[in-house]
Amino acid sequence: MFSLSFSPTQLTMPLAATEVASDAVYEFARLESLSDAWWVAPALVLGLIVLLGYVWSVYRREAQTISATKAVVLALLRTIAIAGLVAFFLGLEKRSSSRVVEPSRIAVLADTSLSMDLPDAEPTSSDKATRSEKVQALLTQSPLLEDLSKAHDVDVVSLGESTRPLAYLPQEVASEEEAANNNEDEQPEPFDYEKLADQMTPEGHETRLGDAIAATLERYQGLPLAGIIVLTDGGQNRGLEIAAAAEAAADAKVKVHAVGFGPTVAPANIVVRELIAPERAYPGDKLTLQAIVHAQDLAGQQIELQLSRRVNTGSTEEAAPGDWELVESRTLPIAGSDALETVRIETDPPEPGEYIYEVRAMPAPREAMIDDNAQQAEVAVIDRQTRVLLFAGGPTRDYRFLRNQLMRDASFVVDVLLASGPPGISQDANEILNEFPTTAEQLSKYDAIVAFDPDWSQLSAEQVRWLEQWVAQQAGGLIVIPGRVNTPRWGVDSRMRTIRGLYPVSMPEQLFGLRSDDENRDTPRPLKFSREGQEAEFLWLGDNSGDSGLAWDEFEGVYSVLDHNGPKPGATVYAFASDLNDDENGPAYLVSHYYGAGQVLFIGSGELWRLRKLDIGHNDRLWTSMLRHTSQARLLQGSPRGKLLVSQDRYELGATVPVRVMLSDLQMEPLVADSVTVDIEMPGGRSDRLTLAADEARAGNFAGEFRVVLPGTYRLSLAVPDSNDELSRSIRVTTPQLEVGQTTRDAKLLESLADQTGGFYYPTAQLALAGSDALPNLVAATPSQSRSKRVIGSIDKDFARDQSFWLLAVVAGALTLEWIIRRLSYLA
Repeated sequence: MFSLSFSPTQLTMPLAATEVASDAVYEFARLESLSDAWWVAPALVLGLIVLLGYVWSVYRREAQTISATKAVVLALLRTIAIAGLVAFFLGLEKRSSSRVVEPSRIAVLADTSLSMDLPDAEPTSSDKATRSEKVQALLTQSPLLEDLSKAHDVDVVSLGESTRPLAYLPQEVASEEEAANNNEDEQPEPFDYEKLADQMTPEGHETRLGDAIAATLERYQGLPLAGIIVLTDGGQNRGLEIAAAAEAAADAKVKVHAVGFGPTVAPANIVVRELIAPERAYPGDKLTLQAIVHAQDLAGQQIELQLSRRVNTGSTEEAAPGDWELVESRTLPIAGSDALETVRIETDPPEPGEYIYEVRAMPAPREAMIDDNAQQAEVAVIDRQTRVLLFAGGPTRDYRFLRNQLMRDASFVVDVLLASGPPGISQDANEILNEFPTTAEQLSKYDAIVAFDPDWSQLSAEQVRWLEQWVAQQAGGLIVIPGRVNTPRWGVDSRMRTIRGLYPVSMPEQLFGLRSDDENRDTPRPLKFSREGQEAEFLWLGDNSGDSGLAWDEFEGVYSVLDHNGPKPGATVYAFASDLNDDENGPAYLVSHYYGAGQVLFIGSGELWRLRKLDIGHNDRLWTSMLRHTSQARLLQGSPRGKLLVSQDRYELGATVPVRVMLSDLQMEPLVADSVTVDIEMPGGRSDRLTLAADEARAGNFAGEFRVVLPGTYRLSLAVPDSNDELSRSIRVTTPQLEVGQTTRDAKLLESLADQTGGFYYPTAQLALAGSDALPNLVAATPSQSRSKRVIGSIDKDFARDQSFWLLAVVAGALTLEWIIRRLSYLA
């Protein structure tokens, strides 16, 4: 079901018909109610004839004892009484009747999606006007709407990712007589063409042409709709298929006329679709960036790509050319006329700091649009070792492999706590702990904790509290891996509710450890990645999502998984362990969620070491990425008294960005306040402020959200109360490629739409206005469908009352007079 909402404050469309003339009609209600049974009326007539025949036969016999005149009078009186009763039975009703005219309607659907902001003319033309400007000119600078309103009520509606009304033009008064009948107060205001033009700014991220047609048909169901006119480039990319919408219009006998906009030949163009870069880079590591380049009508040519960088000053103002440092330049050969290339660039990170990287394609000789030739990404180079605590219930393989890996990596400092190891055991680690940290100070030195089948019940209530605060308030990263030995042990401890709260999956009160079907204990369960898992770069085993997917497909899988109750609300499931019995997803295996300022990652069992069978580098890369991902908030924190968090660093235009802030006071206790304010610097030098309301469920937490309406870089900043510290975060907003990629008109789609519904396709706006010998103009192609009909009103109650009175008087009078005559004539 499709619906189209028309707000009465935006659009006042008189869908009711107009009354032209009125009079009165009379009808028998009883006959109307019995009209479905054809035999009733003949039966009533036959019965009445029989009854009257009997009455006259009786009085004919009585004529033998009285005079013929008296017999006739008596028969007439009885006949009058019977006629009155019959009239009462039939129920004669008087109703008002009026003839009304339903005006013809026509709907004009104007495309306001982002693709309409692209050039309208062919690549060889010097006309630089956009498609939207051409549509505006057709509706506001030509006589089209005025001419249509001479025969129709005209409704102008925008179509894009949603459908909304723009304007309404009532049908013009046809004659001076009708104009004289109209009250001066009811005269419509002059149509505001300037207001209409202002409402047609391209902003839709999708084009749902099929949905708009279906919604219009539903809106006008049962009304005289003369046709639907669509003004679009045909860039249908979401919603109901055009073929289905055309079939619905044809069934409703509504013609759809299409006016096409946009070039029919793709212009030579280079578009840098996206620059993919890690949020953080580390000295000594390679910084890998990927540029996705779309080249059109440049087959056989070569384009130059330049990678540059500059220091991120936090300002949204345009950087001067001298601020950029050229990092690398390379030549990219173009193989096809519509080529999509992925360019991978590796470079060494500069000295620690915040940087903006830019990939720019140098303009091609025939390229008309160069505004889309570059993309930017922000990278923080961090010269800081990540401190990790490995907390293991026993020396599992994952624990041993990870410990050795981190000891080889100079960017990590690793301490270990092996619960099953005796005091004084030798371990290859920076520091060997004999117990879990007992103070907040001891715990705060770690950026991440990896817990392999830990026995949380060995922690005191104070240690559990410090762990919860380390994650929630200090943005610690926690990775938890259950096991067969200790997980069932702490699972029955009622004190562990806080620990269960940290996990992104719902832990049952009674834990039974890892599950593996007895009959399939030797059968691995491959991991099935969700869409979020496929897009999560920290889980990639290759340089891109495709290569990573191929690598994970080669992974045989896992043999066990914790029997939990499913992910918690708000948690992100990256992968499932396949169900051995069918094709459905099994238990969630890789799950994470934000807990306060920190992040907790759940791994269903300690079996990721099996990746080493494919490639030792897969296991090392995965663990390095997971550790850096879970500890990212802590590594990037700008003040010990607060965190400013957003769910991701890149959003599409129009998306809603949730913002959360955690703040402490001077005593490092949760800040008590009703709200805090975040300053937002937007592209183009614009700014705004966002008020975050206090989270009643969690002290010191403040949350809010805002919608991004401009592409580019947004910088969020918040001054920490009673401090010179500032919390800041930047996000990048990109334009959805659904609309930007629509560089040409889909003429075949528009022709098919018009042909299926019996309408016409107009390749140009001029042809729609003037027509040709073979093609009528739009006004001629949409003749009026106005229709008149008679509307029966309510019952005249005065007439019904008077009728009942007189019928009763006639019947009673006739019977009374008959009785008197019979008595005087000595008749029984």
